Amino acid sequence: MRSRAVHGTNEADRRKLVVSEVFGPTFQGEGPSIGRLAWFVRLGGCNLSCVWCDTPYTWDWTGKNGHVFDPRHQLTHLSIDQVSGLLPLASPALMVITGGEPLLQQSALVPFLGELAAAKWDVEIETAGTIAPLDRVTQLVTAYNVSPKLSNSRNRLDHRYKPDAIDRLQASGKARWKFVVQSCDDLQEIEDLAIRHDLRPVYIMPEGTAAPEILLKTREISEAVLSRGWNITSRLHVLVYGNERGI
Repeated sequence: MRSRAVHGTNEADRRKLVVSEVFGPTFQGEGPSIGRLAWFVRLGGCNLSCVWCDTPYTWDWTGKNGHVFDPRHQLTHLSIDQVSGLLPLASPALMVITGGEPLLQQSALVPFLGELAAAKWDVEIETAGTIAPLDRVTQLVTAYNVSPKLSNSRNRLDHRYKPDAIDRLQASGKARWKFVVQSCDDLQEIEDLAIRHDLRPVYIMPEGTAAPEILLKTREISEAVLSRGWNITSRLHVLVYGNERGI
């Protein structure tokens, strides 16, 4: 189910979550929880602009990735009650809060996370690792799925690499590290970062929005990933549904 109302700009709206879409039930498609029954809340806005981003409708208002999206049509300001009303809170499962970059809205997320914790949901926040989490957010989530962006994203290094934020996430004890790769050439960059910050566990995911591309890249990188003692993850949602939104 996707949010459709146009967002406003008054003070009440600024206390709401900026939402791109809410959907489920589906499966978590990536990372350590791949295959788990899950619901998703996708938030709008991002502080990066990856060239291969598969959710540019959450942030790309200028056409950087080839298509201009209108935030008036893509994003909605929703209260916590409105978001909760779209979810089966009485039947706890896995909640994935993603984006965009969810930690841009982490202060506004706290009441929602509290509701999920009280209802016994497991909660994963997906983040690029450029923003340090608030202590209260860390207390309320089950895990951070942290995906630091590599040079293949074509973001500037000083935009995509924030050492203090990475260290805070690793120190939380709740971070799992998932890196998007295009080829084996990306693995040395990951190894350097993992050693520098003592990152673990590490998951490697092939970049792609079509099943043949994902399968080919998985085969190409698998032995090199295995030799480093890392984990590998596919993109289950793409294999099952294709590159579709909100499923």
